[in-house]
Amino acid sequence: MIKLCECGCGQPTKIITHTCNKRNEIKGEYNRFIHHHHAKDVNNGNWKDGATKKDYYCKICGKKISYGVKKQQCKSCANRNRTWSEETRKKMLLINKDRICLEETKNKISNTKKAQHRKLTQSHKDALFAKCHLPFAKGKDNPAWKDGISSFNNLIWGRLYNVWTKPIFIRDNFTCRHCGAKGKLTPHHIRRFSNIKNLILVKYPQLSPQITEDKFKLIDLIVNEHKLKDGITLCEKCHQKEHPEIYIRRQKT
Repeated sequence: MIKLCECGCGQPTKIITHTCNKRNEIKGEYNRFIHHHHAKDVNNGNWKDGATKKDYYCKICGKKISYGVKKQQCKSCANRNRTWSEETRKKMLLINKDRICLEETKNKISNTKKAQHRKLTQSHKDALFAKCHLPFAKGKDNPAWKDGISSFNNLIWGRLYNVWTKPIFIRDNFTCRHCGAKGKLTPHHIRRFSNIKNLILVKYPQLSPQITEDKFKLIDLIVNEHKLKDGITLCEKCHQKEHPEIYIRRQKT
C-alpha cells in the first residue's frame, strides 16, 4: 500500500532502504515525509501562525527589494549615494586605464546613449525645419534676425568652416604642421584673410557690405576665393607666434 506524505501535499513517499535508530526509521517501511517536507508550515520550528514574510521597499525610489534590508536601499540607489575614498578612486583609475573595450561593447554603449536622447516626431521635425532651415530664411526672412547685428567677418568665418576649415583639418590629419600637437587647432592663412577680402571688395566695387543682399553676395565670393593651398593647420601656441599682434589686442580688450 502506497503511503502519502503527512504534510498534506498528496505526494507518495519512498521506501526506507536502511534502518536508522536516531530517526526511528525501519528498513522496508515507508517514510512519513518527503525530503524537506517535515519542516513545512506547522511542522517548521519557525512557524508563526501563517504570518507571511514582510515586504521591504527602497526608501529612495520605492522599488521592492529582497536585499539591503538594513539600509532600506536597493542596489542602484546604494551605489549612486556611495562615497569613494581617494585611495579607492586611484585604484579604480589604474584598473580602468589599461582596460580594452571591444567593438561590441562600444556599439552597446553608443546604442544605449542614442536611446536616451529624445526622439522627435516627424511633425516636430517638419516644424523646426520650416522655422529656421529653409533656403530662403536668410537675413530679415529668418526668425532669428537681429537687425544685422552679426559682423561681416563672423558671417564669413561661419561659412568657411565646412568649405575650407574642416577640409584643411582632414588633410593635415588634425595635427599641427609645426609642432605635431592635436588639441585646440586653428586654421592659419598662408595668404592673409584681409588680402583675400580686400581683393574681392576691389574687384566688385558695385557691391556694398552695408546692404543686406550685397553683403551675402560678397560673403559667397570671399568663401569661394579660399583654396586649400591657402591654409594650414596650427595649434593655438603656434598660431599665436604667427600673429602676436592679434592675441595682444585680444588680451587688452
